[in-house]
Amino acid sequence: MEKRVKRTRTLNGLLFGYLVRTILACAAVAILWFALLMGMIQAGFVLPAYSGSDATLQAMEQLPAMSADHFDAAALPDLCRWVLLDSRVIPGAAADSRDVLATNMTEEQLSLALALGSPLIYTHFYRDVPLIDGTLCRLQYDFSMPYADPALRGKLPDFQGCMTLLLLLWLAAAVLWITRRTARQLREKTGQLTRACRILAEGDLSVPMPGSTHLRELDEALQTMDRLRKELAASLKAQWLLEEQRSQRLAALAHDLKTPLTVVRGNAELLAEDALSAPQRQAVEAILRSSDRAAQYVAALRDVCAAQVSHAPAEVLPVTGWLAELRTLGQELCAPPCWIAR
Repeated sequence: MEKRVKRTRTLNGLLFGYLVRTILACAAVAILWFALLMGMIQAGFVLPAYSGSDATLQAMEQLPAMSADHFDAAALPDLCRWVLLDSRVIPGAAADSRDVLATNMTEEQLSLALALGSPLIYTHFYRDVPLIDGTLCRLQYDFSMPYADPALRGKLPDFQGCMTLLLLLWLAAAVLWITRRTARQLREKTGQLTRACRILAEGDLSVPMPGSTHLRELDEALQTMDRLRKELAASLKAQWLLEEQRSQRLAALAHDLKTPLTVVRGNAELLAEDALSAPQRQAVEAILRSSDRAAQYVAALRDVCAAQVSHAPAEVLPVTGWLAELRTLGQELCAPPCWIAR
C-alpha cells in the first residue's frame, strides 16, 4: 500500500485552517450548550423564556374582575410580579412610592416598576390593568428563564446569567485548545529551522538538513540553507584540494633541493680534507655552514608539508647568539673570493 504524501500548505493556509477550526469548534460548543439548555427545559428544571409573558396574559384576564379590597394574589400565576397603585396614577406613567397599596416585588423590582425602567441585563416589560374599582395594577415581566421550582428562585443565582457564563467559558476553552494545538504544530515546524541553523553553526556540512515541514515558506528557507550547506562544502573541498596540491608541490620542491644540497655538502667535505689555504678553508667552512642551514630549511619544509607542526610553547631565542650568527653570515657574504685572496 502506497504511503500517503502529505500536502504542502502555505502560511496563509495554515492560518486560514486555524480560523476555520476555531469557528467549527465554537459552533460545536454552541450546539452542545444549546442541547444542554433544551434538555434542562424538557426535564422541567427551568421554564422557557416566554413563561413570564404567558403568566402576565393570564393575570390580565383575571384582574379586571378584582378590586383593591378583594384582591386575590393566590389566583395569579407565581411568575407574575404585580404592584397595586392608587387610582390617581395614570396607566403608562411613572408613579411614586406613596402611591403603592400592595406588591409582591422586591425593593429593586419595585423601584424599576414605578419608574418604568429596566436593568442592564434583561429588559423588563410592563402591563397596566385597571381593576373594577379604578385601582391600577402594574404587572412586570421579562424574557428570561426562571427556575421551575419557586423555592430555587431566591436561593440559586440567576439561571440565564449562569448559562451565559458557562457558554463564554466553553468558547474560551475551545479557542484556547485550538490555539495551543496550532501553536504546537507551528513550533514543531519552526524547530526544524532551528536544527538547520545549528547544523550550519556547528560546521558539520556532511549532516543532511531536516525533512520537509510541509509549509511552503519554511520549506523554501530550508532549501536555501541546504544550498548554502552544499556551496560551503564544495568551497571547502576545493580549498582542501588546493592546499593538498600546494603541499605536494612543496614536498616535491623539498625533495628536489635535498639532492643538490647533498652533492654540495659532500664536495665541500671532500675539499675540507685537502690541504687548503686559510681563505680557501674559510670558504669551504662557509659552504658547509650554509648547506647545514639549507638542510634545516628543507627539513622544516618537509615537516610543514607532512602537517607535523609542533604545538610546544615557543622557545626563547638568545639575542647574543643570534647576533653572533648574523655577524658570521655577514662576514661570509662580504669576504673576498678565494682566488682574489690568493
